[in-house]
Amino acid sequence: MLPQTLDSRLGARPPVLVQGVLPGLPGDVLLARRPGLSAALTASAFAVLDEVRGATGGSSRDGRLVDGWLGHRLAVLSDRVRWCRGAEGTAGLLALRALLRSELTGRPVEVAWTHGDFTPGNLLVREPGPHPLADPSRTTGSPEITGVVDWADALADGPAVVDRASFALALGRLLDGRSWGAQTVQALRAGVLHRPETGGIPLSGALLAWLWHVSGNLEKSRRLARNRHWLREVLVPVLRELAGTAG
Repeated sequence: MLPQTLDSRLGARPPVLVQGVLPGLPGDVLLARRPGLSAALTASAFAVLDEVRGATGGSSRDGRLVDGWLGHRLAVLSDRVRWCRGAEGTAGLLALRALLRSELTGRPVEVAWTHGDFTPGNLLVREPGPHPLADPSRTTGSPEITGVVDWADALADGPAVVDRASFALALGRLLDGRSWGAQTVQALRAGVLHRPETGGIPLSGALLAWLWHVSGNLEKSRRLARNRHWLREVLVPVLRELAGTAG
């Protein structure tokens, strides 16, 4: 299920990484074409996460892990987005750090190999066939995961809940057209991230997934820090909600 490296010259200019081809259709393409498969795809995807967690997972109370998960990612937001250095942005970042430290320290936290961007678009899927009676609304079997790609943000000792929460937020964006920011604000107000396909996911998972998402995108593209639409839809509403709650 994982890409196999055929050649790696990361010190070259430009760096080169060659990987073998994996079969399958990207999961986001499948859902765009057949949104009715969202629950079945989620079940298959979460089965993969359960396998990874079973092979690599454990419980930790190490607060230094939590500081490692948060420190760099919060710094990316502060360093690259001017609004985050203002009064409201700073208050939101401080509130986010305080809330996550409160939720994740002093109690066991499930730690495992974490993909960091576990979304339908990073899954390759074998599409289930049509129903024998040729009813287009029905299928036989479930989508089979044939590959998991884009491990650039992976951690050997990451918070396992991040991948489930990332998948849930990505589903909301794909199926409902709701931004990661709007969904995370709703989770803050409800105290839980909930979708029919995924069930309830702890608020800490939603906030971690949101932080992974926005900091990762800002690291990949500095232009996002000046993209008013992205800031208004994805980043500012969450920190503003946190700042207001703290206030």
